[in-house]
Amino acid sequence: MKRLLLLTFLTFLVTIAAAKNKVEKFGKSERFISEIQESLTTEHSVWLRNHHASKSGNPIEPGIKFLAHHNIPSDIPLIPPPGQLVATNQFGIKCDQGYTGDFCNIPVCNKMANISTHFVPAEGEAIELATSYECNDMITFPVDNYVYDIVITLYSANGGMPSGTLSMLNGTAIRPDEALNPGGDMRYYSLFFYGLSEFTGPGYYNLQLASESIAPCSYQITTQTNAVYDTGFVQSVNDDNIQKDIYRPWRVLKEPIQNTANYLGAKLSGVLQPAKPEVVTFLNGDDKQYAPMTLGIRYQCSSPYVSPMKCLSTSLHVYLWR
Repeated sequence: MKRLLLLTFLTFLVTIAAAKNKVEKFGKSERFISEIQESLTTEHSVWLRNHHASKSGNPIEPGIKFLAHHNIPSDIPLIPPPGQLVATNQFGIKCDQGYTGDFCNIPVCNKMANISTHFVPAEGEAIELATSYECNDMITFPVDNYVYDIVITLYSANGGMPSGTLSMLNGTAIRPDEALNPGGDMRYYSLFFYGLSEFTGPGYYNLQLASESIAPCSYQITTQTNAVYDTGFVQSVNDDNIQKDIYRPWRVLKEPIQNTANYLGAKLSGVLQPAKPEVVTFLNGDDKQYAPMTLGIRYQCSSPYVSPMKCLSTSLHVYLWR
């Protein structure tokens, strides 16, 4: 009897240990499936709306309107009011309120906020999101050393049964570890590649789209990575509060306010080598709305009189009008 109880107890321990070691693969959780389907459905509907507008000759309404500084209405202040923040640069020149640097063109933060680094392994980071007109395009995308696993998900609203083939630039095809219809929905098709950068190395990869029927399909490439961006809009170039409390996968964390001057701020985290964002491109659906813009640097200082070289570069800002 004791021996039987001991064997039963050992079997129980083995079962518990196996359950603990069983980790759900990236891209398999119900939350990920729900979020990826919402993301692709939204992308697809925006693309169709813009496509039909273009065919009918109607202008595509931009999601965000960009204005040069000289076109900004006079009632929108470009700098904080006098008396808030004045800095003297290294040449002894007193800059306008809220600015510093050799040319008095670098904003100084006077509304510092803790920009928390999000890391949600279950959702990962979206590195590509677009739509192919006939679901037959070749997409080239980069993979760096920070990438662990990759999930490529395709969506066709018309049930065109989309699929894809991943290959290296030399043409070598890479077999997916798994391929399935997430959630059992035949409009979606996912390819899973585990440890891509580890086994085949970082670099550029090609994704060849295909479909059983000629129909548009949307696709998203999502990766599990420690290198993440936290982005959001603020209404002052000197404000750091770009986040909300709730993380929404693959979106800016704070939307711009309509009919108000907005700045896009971003923080890059999780990189081992020194790195910073340099360019931002605005898209309407997958249509490029503006040419890539060079990003500025914003210094976060505890005092406006601290030398800029001692400040921490944290944010990028582009002037926007929505």
